[in-house]
Amino acid sequence: MTTAFGKTCSFWAVDSRWSYKLDNTPDDTHPTQKFVVADSEITIFAGDENPILVEQAVILELITHEQYFQLIANLTGESLESITVSEADGSIIDFSGSHFYGEEKQQPQKQTHLHYIGSGGSHACDYFYYSCKKKKFLSSQGCNVLGAMSYASYKDRATGGATKVKIWTPSNNYGNVERYDQIATGDIPAYHSYVSEKVHSMLTQLNHQNDLQLSADSSIPSARCSSSTQENGNLRKVSFASAVRRQQNRDERKRARAEER
Repeated sequence: MTTAFGKTCSFWAVDSRWSYKLDNTPDDTHPTQKFVVADSEITIFAGDENPILVEQAVILELITHEQYFQLIANLTGESLESITVSEADGSIIDFSGSHFYGEEKQQPQKQTHLHYIGSGGSHACDYFYYSCKKKKFLSSQGCNVLGAMSYASYKDRATGGATKVKIWTPSNNYGNVERYDQIATGDIPAYHSYVSEKVHSMLTQLNHQNDLQLSADSSIPSARCSSSTQENGNLRKVSFASAVRRQQNRDERKRARAEER
């Protein structure tokens, strides 16, 4: 399962493991990132690979809005969750695709500021919440954020790989490791080219299907997901209406930034 969680203006973390949907075989070296950095925003994803790539492509302006909505309309059987935060201070910008820890029906009400996505995020929040209640407790990894990610990996084999972290406000029980694997864009041109190639391949596939009767579910299904197949079924599904809202919100934020310049 994807493990992604964080605390507004403090930290955000996400794992990097993908699983083959056919047999849940884990893959820690797959190049698709579970996050994208653009327009001073960090968006973190959980779910199936194809809708995540499509979201990244439209955020990076590698496809048009028309192409975006065409792809989304053919991915409605897939899973997708996301959260967008400020690159500058880690504050939450759009959390409608996330979960607020402590408000789940099966959990006692907790006063927290933790959000998560993916079915593994709640495990990480459990560890972080209860470890921080013990004021002097510190994970053997020297950081309770990393400890929480390891705990989530222990709870499910589909969580794992490198943990990507960004910390804005260190505390006495996190943010004190000398070097983190940062949530950062990395080789920008190479990754943009990779995303563009993947998404335009989906568009080509759709164009070849124009004369065929498409399934009511996804007509461009993902080979990989960010969780085990069983857990992935519990994630939010791709929704055309939600995609329209997300894009409208992104466009409004972009206009606001342009007006501030």
